[in-house]
Amino acid sequence: KGAKLALDRDAAFFRITSGRAMSMLDTFHRGISLFDMARRTRKAKYKKAAKKTLSQLETWAKSGNPNVVHTLKILEAEQLAFHGKKDKACMAYEKSITLSVRCGMVQDAALASERYGEYLLNEVKDQEKAVYYFEKAISCYEDWGAMAKVVQLTDKYSDLWRVPCKIEINEQLASRQSGTYSEM
Repeated sequence: KGAKLALDRDAAFFRITSGRAMSMLDTFHRGISLFDMARRTRKAKYKKAAKKTLSQLETWAKSGNPNVVHTLKILEAEQLAFHGKKDKACMAYEKSITLSVRCGMVQDAALASERYGEYLLNEVKDQEKAVYYFEKAISCYEDWGAMAKVVQLTDKYSDLWRVPCKIEINEQLASRQSGTYSEM
């Protein structure tokens, strides 16, 4: 739904807000939605629009706007992920998170961590590393005060939080208490 909205209001919203901070935020968030949809559907219309948002952020960064450097890096990671360049995408996601934190943009560090966790889980198939970045996203969202987002991510990935080692230990303790535990 977000990607379709991003396509529908592309130029009109930008003309209205051009030169304002809101246009930079909107361009960035449209880019996230569009790259996500392009990766899911492989449709050219999403890829073309996503590349346009990336190009706009590049223009702003080249003109000396320091407020888009970290968001540009996030979209670069999304583009690399779209093209299947796993190692480069991982490096770009990690750099985007670091840049976001250094800029004091904890909300963008949270979003980049969440997007990276999803990429690791679904594309790279590295569940352990994905959990680390989901936990990082949750921590950043919590620091930012976005408690609904904390709850959403915690619920969405609740099956990943289980640690088999703890379950085994708890089962052994329960066996001891019931008297059925046997030493090996």
